[in-house]
Amino acid sequence: MTKISILPNKVWKVAVSTAKDYPCFGSVALGNIADDDERGIKICMRFDSGSVFIYVMQNETVIYERETNSADECEATVKEVLKKYLSYSDEDDEENSEEFVELDDDEIEDVITEREDWLDQATMDFLDAVIGEDFEEYDADTLGTFVEDCKNHFVEYLARKFSVPVFRPMYLEDVETGEDFYTEYPYEDMVFDDEDNPIYK
Repeated sequence: MTKISILPNKVWKVAVSTAKDYPCFGSVALGNIADDDERGIKICMRFDSGSVFIYVMQNETVIYERETNSADECEATVKEVLKKYLSYSDEDDEENSEEFVELDDDEIEDVITEREDWLDQATMDFLDAVIGEDFEEYDADTLGTFVEDCKNHFVEYLARKFSVPVFRPMYLEDVETGEDFYTEYPYEDMVFDDEDNPIYK
C-alpha cells in the first residue's frame, strides 16, 4: 500500500526548513516522502549544500537520486519519481489529494515518533561534539535530560528568534475550543506566555 507523507508541493519547504535546524551538519537525511511497504520502495529526501536531493530506495538500496535547486524543480521531480515508482497521478494533486495522502491516527503517531527520534539523535550528536571527551561520563538518564531540554529550547529559539519554520509534527490544544489538533509547524500556532522575553527579540 502506498503512503504519501509529504505532498510534492511541500517537500522543498519541509526539507529546507528542517535542514536549517542543523546548520553545523553537511548532508542531512530528512526521512521519507512516500513509501510502499509491499514493494519495499521508499521515496526519500536529503539536504546538502543548499540543494534538496530526492532519492529512491528499494530494499534499503538507493536505485535513483536527483539534485534539485528550487521549489518548482523539487516539486516536479517528486511528482515524476512518485509517478514512476509508486504510480502517483497528477489527478491526485492539490484539489483531490486529501484522500490520497490522509494519514490515520497510527500513521500520524509514526510520523511524530520518527521526527522526534531524528531530532533526539541530532541533538545527541551535537552534545557529543560540544561536551567532547567528558561525554561518556554522563549516565543515560542525565544525557536524556540534556537531550530533551536542549532540543526543546533550541528549536523554540530558532522559531521565535529567527522565525525559522521548524518542522516538528505534534498535537496541540486549541486555546479557544480545548480540542487537540495536528500540526507540522507547531511554533507558528503556539501561544507563549513570555511574548516580551528579550531573548527572542
